[in-house]
Amino acid sequence: MLEQLTKTGKQLIYVNLSGSAIALNWVEKNASTIVQGFYPGETTGTALARLIFGDFGPSGKLLVTFYRSVDDLPDFKDYAMANRAYKYNRGEVLYPFGFGLSYADINYEQLSLS
Repeated sequence: MLEQLTKTGKQLIYVNLSGSAIALNWVEKNASTIVQGFYPGETTGTALARLIFGDFGPSGKLLVTFYRSVDDLPDFKDYAMANRAYKYNRGEVLYPFGFGLSYADINYEQLSLS
């Protein structure tokens, strides 16, 4: 169905409501926009409509890593940290932990840690 929709020539906004990362490789190449919703609540329909029609600017950051392929996932039985989680992954991923876009330019200045 998505392939047929792209043939219309109109922008495709893909809304993904999933509890974790899933394969979005084809969508990433063919959709104009991807909105990741994770666990939506009871006002999701209204919020998505307001977002898509520009009532507010979308923003947010991913709380998981989206791998490029199931082949990139670490072995479930191997508890070593190599290539597991964003901190130890050295491979190329589709969307890294913390990835997110906004219509605004955001800059951080004078950051400090104690």
